[in-house]
Amino acid sequence: MGLTPFMVHSDELGQRLSALSGEQAGRFFVAAGQVLRPAYEQWCADEGITGDADLLDEIVEWVATPAGQRDAEIGRRLKVRSEAIPEDPESERDWSTEAMDCLICMDLGLGALLGQQVKVSYAWYLFEPTMVSVSVRLFGVMPGSGGDDGEELVLEDPQFRQVDDALAMAIDSLIASDPSFDALVRDLAPVLPPEFRRSSPTL
Repeated sequence: MGLTPFMVHSDELGQRLSALSGEQAGRFFVAAGQVLRPAYEQWCADEGITGDADLLDEIVEWVATPAGQRDAEIGRRLKVRSEAIPEDPESERDWSTEAMDCLICMDLGLGALLGQQVKVSYAWYLFEPTMVSVSVRLFGVMPGSGGDDGEELVLEDPQFRQVDDALAMAIDSLIASDPSFDALVRDLAPVLPPEFRRSSPTL
């Protein structure tokens, strides 16, 4: 089975991300996870659970600290805790795509900052929430149901193109000017699908 249009597009971004330094890629992914937090918080509210907001706050605080001032041991402890979510792999909870991608981005970012390789495939999690959002809006179904033609329509949709542009511009900004963590979060704001946007301190 060949690559679908979405896979090809995602891998193109992944090539750019894999060329970043671990510091740049780590901050990028954690900022994307922070942008997706309203979706995670909404899922927690829908499930009637507290969630792991405290852990996410600690991750953001550690990543936002200048590189030379970070305690690596704290980072390693945060990574262990991050990898333990969800704590019960047999849980019957139906994780939303956006909630899971929030946690995955946070975990991937921590890994990059701790020296783990950034793989091309990681870009998938940056696009996936928008792919779901646009697919449901256009077709009433999840991605893939419309085949390659359906994916092409999603990739051409203004919402997807806005996210694509935001991701590319954020990478360019990282390379050119080393923006602050808060600036990265602002740059990546379109990654959060519009159905989850609200007045939120995370944005």
